[in-house]
Amino acid sequence: MINLNTPVLVLSSSYEAVQICSLKRAVLLTLAGKAHAVEHGDSWLHSPSMQLAAPEVIRLHRYIRTPYEDVPFSRKNILMRDGYQCQYCGARRSGDELTIDHVVPLSRGGRDTWTNVAAACRLCNNRKGSKLLDECGMQLLNPPRRPTSLTFLHIMRQQGERRHVWRKYLFFEQQIDLVSIGT
Repeated sequence: MINLNTPVLVLSSSYEAVQICSLKRAVLLTLAGKAHAVEHGDSWLHSPSMQLAAPEVIRLHRYIRTPYEDVPFSRKNILMRDGYQCQYCGARRSGDELTIDHVVPLSRGGRDTWTNVAAACRLCNNRKGSKLLDECGMQLLNPPRRPTSLTFLHIMRQQGERRHVWRKYLFFEQQIDLVSIGT
């Protein structure tokens, strides 16, 4: 069974990486005629009337200018900023297995801001509850911060290290095989 939350790289019409979306969103953009698949995986999506190769990279038909814009505050972007890792115990989990914790709980005057939220596994989030960090004896691995668009591009590159088909779109340096050029 195909996971519809599998990440797909989204490129602008000029082949610049602009974001990562879910496989479900990528298929919807493709079927709506707003994008086309540039790279396909080995998986196939099936419906009663058609089958479609699961895209790994899609390219939007319209140009999107994003180089210096702020990264939107969303659950997906918080999880990407934190590397899909619980910021208390360090466990790496899928997006479905992580929660968003307010460092200063909302009940104590905390707010929904980049500097007050962190990815947390369910166990750590329940353990912390509505307490402050010093009250429950917990520490953050990394202090929460507002990502810049350059930080966001770096996060996409980190994701791309695991997805080899993305590498050519995320400016990874090509490794030269010295044996093949005769040195």
